[in-house]
Parts: sequence; C-alpha cells; structure tokens
Amino acid sequence: MISVTGAGDPLSVNQVNTFKNAVIAAGCSEYYKLIVVPGGHANAPTIVQALSHLDELVNNPVGW
Repeated sequence: MISVTGAGDPLSVNQVNTFKNAVIAAGCSEYYKLIVVPGGHANAPTIVQALSHLDELVNNPVGW
C-alpha cells in the first residue's frame, strides 16, 4: 500500500495512520510506504507533489 498525503491535512494524516496500523497489525509492514508532501488537502501544489512521488514509486519500486 502506498499512501501520499499533504502534511497540512489532518483528516488525511489520521486516515493514513489508520491504514499504517492495519498493515502493521497484519504483519505486512514491508508492504507499506508513506510519503508526506508539503501542503493541505487537494490543492494544486499538494496534488503535483503527490503525483510526482507516485510516479517515482510506480516506476522505481526497488528499495521500499
């Protein structure tokens, strides 16, 4: 699971922590990657940052 969230988005950060805890509880933490980008919720700079990281992970998943 890959989570990308804006640092200034408290709802998203709480949801991401819920996902993270569920993955850890399932014993699969090596399959979880969290990326926190500057910004809030669904504003243009946050979306651009998030998409740039997702592209990186999809095209270069080695090491995570």
